[in-house]
Amino acid sequence: MNPKRTWLWLGIALGLFAFIYFFERHIEKEETGPRSILPGFRAADIQRLQVLPRGQLAIYAERTNQSWRLTQPLVYPARSAAIDALLYVLEHLTSGTFIPMHEVTNLPNADEQYGFDPPQFSLALGQPQFHLLVGRRTAFGNQVFVQRVGADGIFVVDARLLELLPRTVDEWRETALVDWEHLAFDRFAVTNAGKVLELRINPETSRWRIIQPTATRADGEKVQEALARLTLLHARQFVSDDPEVDLDVFGLRSPEMSIAFFRGTNTLLSIDFGRSPTNDPTLAYARRGDRTNVVTVPKEAFEQWTAAKSDLFRSFFDRHLITLTERPDGIEIRMDETNGFTLQREGSEVWRVLPDDYLADTALMREFLTTLTNLQAAQIEREIAGEAALPEYGLAPPGARYILRTSGITESGTITNRVIAEIHFGIKDGKVFARRANEGFVFAMNAEDMNRLPFHRLQLRDRRVWRFSETNVARLIIRQGGRTRELIRRGPQNWVPGPGWEGIMDPVRSAAVEETVHRIGDLEAAVWVQRGTDNIEAYGFTEKDYAVTVELQNGEKRTVEFGHDAPSQFPFARVNLDGETWVFEFPWLTYQMMEVHLEPYRL
Repeated sequence: MNPKRTWLWLGIALGLFAFIYFFERHIEKEETGPRSILPGFRAADIQRLQVLPRGQLAIYAERTNQSWRLTQPLVYPARSAAIDALLYVLEHLTSGTFIPMHEVTNLPNADEQYGFDPPQFSLALGQPQFHLLVGRRTAFGNQVFVQRVGADGIFVVDARLLELLPRTVDEWRETALVDWEHLAFDRFAVTNAGKVLELRINPETSRWRIIQPTATRADGEKVQEALARLTLLHARQFVSDDPEVDLDVFGLRSPEMSIAFFRGTNTLLSIDFGRSPTNDPTLAYARRGDRTNVVTVPKEAFEQWTAAKSDLFRSFFDRHLITLTERPDGIEIRMDETNGFTLQREGSEVWRVLPDDYLADTALMREFLTTLTNLQAAQIEREIAGEAALPEYGLAPPGARYILRTSGITESGTITNRVIAEIHFGIKDGKVFARRANEGFVFAMNAEDMNRLPFHRLQLRDRRVWRFSETNVARLIIRQGGRTRELIRRGPQNWVPGPGWEGIMDPVRSAAVEETVHRIGDLEAAVWVQRGTDNIEAYGFTEKDYAVTVELQNGEKRTVEFGHDAPSQFPFARVNLDGETWVFEFPWLTYQMMEVHLEPYRL
């Protein structure tokens, strides 16, 4: 063991013991229970205060309209929450230990011993003033000596009070560059590398629109996300308050980026952003236009406005081809001047396909509308494309048109059918392009996205083929190769072979046939393929010659014939509905059940 170090620690221990014995033990003389440090003090009544940290300039603050503002040594918005927190603690501050003044005066150099010559902090609160002096910490450091000017002693309070007191004016300066709660702007402009992006919000629809460099739609979600990140604009450091400071040092004389907020024609606020400090590339120098001080702020707060300096406009352009503000009542789909159809709304989710006048599939219509409204351009191919340029993109005439209309009645009683959106598609050199009818942009599209849109009326027809319950079935007829076999239903899950053949039907097989018939009775087309008998042999119905007929108890029959497999590997099937032949792709799972459970009864 080092003898010198041993004597050092022994000396410290003896000194601490002597201090406690001769001085701090006097604290224990009077235990009076918790007592208020500032009787009659109410935080809500305080409109001004002064804090004088030891060795620093006095800090003055005044309350105006429920917020605090620093008035000395500089004029600047204050951190209202920090000041309010201090006042709240002072209003409720109590002391469990009190040292009477007569004991204090008996001690030599008492003010120095308790830390009041000079105090760590001097507080003057309100008018008339409450004057409070904060001394040093106690020996164990968890408490601090406090003296109220005019009181007859010294209080001992929780040392956490020190955490609420500012040692410099910067600790009470508001770090947020923008008071977003009170910044009622309807327009803002970002200047970045000489380019200007200006956006305005429609107060009625709350939708953002780009007005510079080209008037067009803005991507509202991206705009709101980028604006939300601006709330991170808090000063990390107050660098300079000199109004004559050399702005070139901070890259603020010709700022790399500026953002200004407006309401109508009035400029509410502007902020300039400069270069980064040499020792921290994650920060940037910034300055508000209505202030002279320079601060550093995190670049992540505004980097979305600088991430694509050469393409800022395209970064916030709305790539959606359709932005609906009204519910469509009709959708016209045209492949050319003679090939097209219309979808007409008849209820909340009820649509009809015209001119054929059959019901549209509810789920497919919901999927179509979702796909249509989520459809986005892969990129802007051309910003200004006149009529003469459209053939370059297969858009004159377009290969497909989707026109959305809404119905209404004018004041004179006239029924209107107003177009609310119209998009055109074209194909050129294997590439897919699109444009909105009311815009000059040409977009490059992903072919997969366009392929999800319907282009034929059968694609949206109600997929229901028929509906009947197995409880209404009398028999099942299976035909193949010109020969037939029958299964007769005698009750729930009770099937027996028909006349002319002997088969084995146990309860398990009967239950399997029952479930298969249930699936047939709830039949939905996977995809409708054709209406009518044109070129019907292309689907292989005569080659396979396989059909299943369900005879109901009322004598009606439901027959489905099968052809060869479609490219999707689903078998082609045809049925007769209301005297017309319909070809469709048969649902694969139902077909597999028929293959497994009806195979023993096929010839």
